[in-house]
Amino acid sequence: YTSKEEIAGFSHLAYRNEIIQNEYNMNIPRYVQSIETDIAHDVDAHLFGGIPKENIDKLKTLRELVPEVLAENIEEIRPGFVGLKNSIKEMTDIVLKHERILSLSKELEIKITDYTSKFWNELKRVTVDSNLVELEETMLNEIKQILKEFDHLDVYTGYQVIAEIWKNSLIHDTELIANEGFYTVARMREPKMVTKGTGKSKREEQDGWNGKIIPNTLIAQMLYGKEQQELDNKRNKIGELEMELTDLVEAAKVEDSVEYDALFDIIKKDKDDELTDSFDKSDLKSELKGIDKKSEQYKWLKKVDDLIAESAMLSKELKIEEKELWDAVEERILVLTDEEIDKLIFHKWFGKTVNDITSLIDVSVKSELNILQKLEERYADTLDSIDGQIENLLADFETLKADLVVG
Repeated sequence: YTSKEEIAGFSHLAYRNEIIQNEYNMNIPRYVQSIETDIAHDVDAHLFGGIPKENIDKLKTLRELVPEVLAENIEEIRPGFVGLKNSIKEMTDIVLKHERILSLSKELEIKITDYTSKFWNELKRVTVDSNLVELEETMLNEIKQILKEFDHLDVYTGYQVIAEIWKNSLIHDTELIANEGFYTVARMREPKMVTKGTGKSKREEQDGWNGKIIPNTLIAQMLYGKEQQELDNKRNKIGELEMELTDLVEAAKVEDSVEYDALFDIIKKDKDDELTDSFDKSDLKSELKGIDKKSEQYKWLKKVDDLIAESAMLSKELKIEEKELWDAVEERILVLTDEEIDKLIFHKWFGKTVNDITSLIDVSVKSELNILQKLEERYADTLDSIDGQIENLLADFETLKADLVVG
């Protein structure tokens, strides 16, 4: 633990007498009570409609941050019960653009940006003499103190963002940086080992290189964006061709269609002689050889052949270009500039941190707006409205019954 704190739903300070009363049973549910999130149903609201005002009063974040928005968007429909003037979507748009919400988000953004900048410089300079455990604790304690300054966000969730960065990256990376130096280890590679073969011939072989602390995928993403986009475009094109072929197969299964007449015989069949979802290339070639090139069927067969050929060609090109890209990435590791290393590793560690933590304010607000929406939906159907629906259904039934003709 980092501190002895009592946090509802998460932790409890258990003293010796309490543990003795529980017969030394350390089962967590005996000490930490789960937070009840379900809102009790109000019978009166179900009968006559409206959201109980006491439920509105419990929307702490909305009431404290944007009380005027809440006041402008609800109205009393009878004593103790209110209704919404506008949709939740409209309210959400207003709340998220509210000056107070934007100001809080900006304030938090500045603090988290300063926080990441401060520890970025410390993390880059760790040595074998650095106490990495202490550095982790310092980072976690400091983020917790920053988040405690903001009353309307979940401190634990923000704390967990930094804890996950340590778990997923920093524990591994800082140890290597301490031993090798920041820029030196960033340019180091290690063999990429893959398992090949099966049974007695199963073995591990090297299949290229991985960056020791900078993932190859990150280098490709940030330094080879144009090449990545070209590969994505090619993958999308292959997907479109395959989809068009699949559509033709499905159309060819429909009797009395032109596709059925032209293409049914070249649909591939499985071992049970059942139709599959692809065409048989051998049957396609055979059909093309012995058919009149001016016929309607030839046009369909040629279309399928062209689609298959284009897909195969693009797939072959894609495989070659992917290998060229990953080979280039593996070589790039060795010659990364200091500026590129800073950019890559900062993104790896803190690329999403500011957004992940500042978004917690919006999350808190949206959570209460969701509660408001659920309450509105819960009490939308009153006893009178249900009776009205029943009467309408009975009337429709009587009309239908009167229209029936007995022959």
